[in-house]
Amino acid sequence: MFTQLEGFLATVREKSISRAAEKSFLSQPALTARLQSLEQELGAPLLIRTSRGVRLSEAGKAFLPYAQRAIQAIDEGRKLVSQLTSGDAGVLTIATVPGLLTAVLPPMLKRFRDAFPNVPVNVRTAHPDEIVDLVLREEVQLGFACDVEHPDLESIRIHEDEIVCVHVPSHPVSDGDVVSLREIASAQLIMFSESDFEQLLSNLLHEAGIPPAAVLTLDSIDAAKKMVESGLGVAFLPRIALEQEEIDSGRFVIRRLPDADAVRRVIVALHRRDAHPLIGPPGHFLDVVLEKQP
Repeated sequence: MFTQLEGFLATVREKSISRAAEKSFLSQPALTARLQSLEQELGAPLLIRTSRGVRLSEAGKAFLPYAQRAIQAIDEGRKLVSQLTSGDAGVLTIATVPGLLTAVLPPMLKRFRDAFPNVPVNVRTAHPDEIVDLVLREEVQLGFACDVEHPDLESIRIHEDEIVCVHVPSHPVSDGDVVSLREIASAQLIMFSESDFEQLLSNLLHEAGIPPAAVLTLDSIDAAKKMVESGLGVAFLPRIALEQEEIDSGRFVIRRLPDADAVRRVIVALHRRDAHPLIGPPGHFLDVVLEKQP
């Protein structure tokens, strides 16, 4: 139908099938066939053929503005698709667990906004199971969580984060780069509940047969850092959540467990498998995160 409408409008402009065919880079029989097909679909002649060319029939006059609007709408749609693929239009909607929004996503979002300043970004926070549902229901384009898998979702590894033990310099935990599980268990542990750190450390202590002395559970990384800074205990935090200046200034001391590989998490981006390949903002965001964007 699109090529038929284009042929019809070109013929109306040129008032001649032969001139319209020439300017459309078509043979005259090919354009004539398109016009006849359109007239057959509509059930009425649109053009009156004369020795001087063509003119609109009454049906053609009635149909002309609709054909013009249809072509205009398609052109606008093409332009929007082009803008989406180039990063000049669209909206990025993502969902993430709160801990990642605080520590991991900000630098990624900064790089994305620098590369695509015209694309608004909407961010929602949720628990991992909720993030899976949001992506499956297409309420968000991308979800971010730790070690999450689902058969209907593609999981893309975007970051591997080391979990470190953090305390203030005056804390009685012994000196050194490495801290033992037994030393940690003897101190009050500070956790933030949205993360999987609590379960991770609980599993490690349980496997070692060491019950923790006490646990203070909070709901944000920033709150956990404040509690550590106040001397209330030691916390397990993502290394990326700690700025180098906080370490260099002596505000915090970082300690690692002997088996560092046991306290690492893999952060993944999730999108529907049937939405592949990703175009527009979600595809651009992953390109930026994975450093495919120049």
